[in-house]
Amino acid sequence: IMSDSLPGAKWGHVDGCPVGTVFQSRKECHERGVHRGLVQGIWYWAPGGGIGAAFSVVMSGGYEDDDDQGDIIIYTGEGGPSRTRFSRGI
Repeated sequence: IMSDSLPGAKWGHVDGCPVGTVFQSRKECHERGVHRGLVQGIWYWAPGGGIGAAFSVVMSGGYEDDDDQGDIIIYTGEGGPSRTRFSRGI
């Protein structure tokens, strides 16, 4: 499903990237269209600062409290002030 509010953004499956694909870098995720943020671990869109949703979450192994159980993810790495209009601290 294409996002009407964020040109080029897509909700759901990305062709050529099956679930479980491992990438070597966030840049590769960005180039393949999986994760648009080059710095943020959560690519989040909330039109007008309202309620929104995450397009993607990147687990980099940089936080010891993160836990990827496959169908459940405990993510502790994102936060702080918004640096772009497309993301905000979670």
